[in-house]
Amino acid sequence: MSISKKLNILFTVLGCIVLFIVFSNLTNLSNIKSKMNDALDVHVVQMTLLEEIRFHVMGQGLYSRAAILNPAGDDLDTFITHRQDLDTDITAFSASDLTPELQAIQQQLQDANNAFNETANQFQQFVQQRQSAAAEKIVNSALKETNVTLLKLSEEALILQQKEIDVIKEESAKAIQISFISSI
Repeated sequence: MSISKKLNILFTVLGCIVLFIVFSNLTNLSNIKSKMNDALDVHVVQMTLLEEIRFHVMGQGLYSRAAILNPAGDDLDTFITHRQDLDTDITAFSASDLTPELQAIQQQLQDANNAFNETANQFQQFVQQRQSAAAEKIVNSALKETNVTLLKLSEEALILQQKEIDVIKEESAKAIQISFISSI
């Protein structure tokens, strides 16, 4: 075989190798982009909603007690606002793209919130009628229990989300490393 044919074969092989490396890098970059979009568009949004859920659950607990101490103040209105905002946030969380584990937690969140709302309606009536002993009994039993459940469930969901983010970080780091090595 002549030298020109050998050189042509060599350049063809080198060209194929370069094309393979470029294609591999583009695939890895596309994978990284997809993972980052998933992390930012889904998981971070869900984590933000879960933090808001926790905020409103804590607000419910705080303002339920404050409404008993000061039934003529704005505390009952703030309690109601936290309830409504919590309903909205749980609905938004439900509408997002949830993993099966998060779907189970979301259903438990919804059930606990429904139980809280049923009891909270009675609580509001007692506060409006200035029956502080009855309102305090509800706050220290049923409302407290469901609020604690809501906080625990939101914490579990946040832990799951953090694990998902960690997996995405690891997979992206591996893809970046592969791209870097192949580029060298």
